[in-house]
Amino acid sequence: MTGGRLNPWRALRERHQAILHYADVHPSGRGRIEVDPDGTENIYLDHGLDRRNRKAVLAHEVIHAERGVPPLDCPQALRDREEETVRRITTDGLVPPDELAAFIRARLSTGDPVSVEDLVEEFDVPPGTARHAAWLAKIRPDGRGAA
Repeated sequence: MTGGRLNPWRALRERHQAILHYADVHPSGRGRIEVDPDGTENIYLDHGLDRRNRKAVLAHEVIHAERGVPPLDCPQALRDREEETVRRITTDGLVPPDELAAFIRARLSTGDPVSVEDLVEEFDVPPGTARHAAWLAKIRPDGRGAA
């Protein structure tokens, strides 16, 4: 990913070895990636996801593909660390920190706090991604932030 907002659909198209599947995804209920021995990346999105969640989950799985999927026998602590890293990279891709800081500054300059709902609308992301972006930006619960 190079500068600007991550477009997961474009990123998927650029991964010629990736195939997108809509399925009933268990156990996470959102998405997963499996890599075949021939290198084919099978990305599964739960068919019940709404548009914003499809975008965020696809972005997450594409980041996994770009970074390489940890082997199944990898220790759980390393898998958890990788999952958190991918979550942060995904959030930063969908809600770029420089754009978020500019948005927060603009809102605060008018005296308006920034809510999670504002981030959902401005960046077209699901609430969970917006909350994670707010947490990463250290936006306080009152909507004021360190931007």
